[in-house]
Amino acid sequence: DDTGHDVKFFGASAGAYMEWDENVDELELRGGAATPGKLLLSTSEASVVDGNKLGQIDFQAPAESGTDALVVGASIIAEADADFTASVNSTDLVFLTADSGAATEKLRIDSTGQVTFADGAIDVNIASHDGTNGLKLG
Repeated sequence: DDTGHDVKFFGASAGAYMEWDENVDELELRGGAATPGKLLLSTSEASVVDGNKLGQIDFQAPAESGTDALVVGASIIAEADADFTASVNSTDLVFLTADSGAATEKLRIDSTGQVTFADGAIDVNIASHDGTNGLKLG
């Protein structure tokens, strides 16, 4: 709990490590030569069934004050799309965001690659981040 203290864990591969760099408040996962850094989120569930979460990333501002400000503002979830078997591992990627209250599902990429919008809205606006170019589907 002080400046100048990094934490670094080394693996068996040359150059591979995990480091918390306090100078930039950043966690780095570095792979070895010719391999990327990799983060694995997993479950110990022995019988994965449709709807089980395999892993989840949450985004939150816990130092804020107020009811809405303290809840998770966004999540990305890997969710089983079927019961897993020796030949089935169908998984959806689910995106949740919050506007007021808890984050709710807004977009899903299913196990076949199809993209669906959770609220069933037909009107979808796809635009560049500055709003100058885009494609509107409706």
